[in-house]
Formats: sequence, structure tokens, C-alpha cells
Amino acid sequence: MVIAPVRKRIVQRTRADQAHDFRLYKQAADQNDVAGEFGLSIAYRVGKGVKPDPAEATRWIRRAADRGDPNALFNLGTILRQGVFGQKDELAAPHYYLLSANKGHGRSQYNLGFFTA
Repeated sequence: MVIAPVRKRIVQRTRADQAHDFRLYKQAADQNDVAGEFGLSIAYRVGKGVKPDPAEATRWIRRAADRGDPNALFNLGTILRQGVFGQKDELAAPHYYLLSANKGHGRSQYNLGFFTA
């Protein structure tokens, strides 16, 4: 299975690797690359290569979601549904799941079912 070695490599990444990844995400995001914006949001959320910063994580995930990234839309919906960073808004969450689901994001389609059942 190909995913196991990849997952192992990710887990074994050093702080220097994480800092390097963060710099690359930042460069990409500064050039309006939506994948870079999404990567920065995750880095700030979990503290990979940078100190965790909920405000920055939220800023970057919203920026990527506003640009239509299906993963960012899904994550924003989840953040709002679960109240991550104290931002609980169960009325807004289905909106982001729907936008992501319409782009073919399977987990968004699944989660959307809980709001429509």
C-alpha cells in the first residue's frame, strides 16, 4: 500500500522540514495560491512549522474557502460545526458543506446528510 510509507514520512518530518514547508506555503499564499492558503491554515491550526495561532488559521482557511477550495470549504464547515477556536455556528456550517459537496468533496456530502436528515 502506497499511503503507509507516505504517512510514515509525514510523521517523521523534523521541525526544520516543517519550518521549510511553512515557508513554502507562505510564499505560495502570498502569491494568491489557494493550495498555499489552505496549507498555511493547517500549519497555523496544528502548529506545524509555526506556533499554533487560531486567528491566523481562521484567516487563511476563510481566504481559501472564499476562493472556492473544496477542502477549505469542508474544513471551515467543520470548524463552525464543532466550534473549533470558539467559532461555533451550526447554521453556517451546512452552507460550507454544500459548497464543498457541489465540488464533489465526499466527506462534505456525507456531513451534509446530517443536516438534511
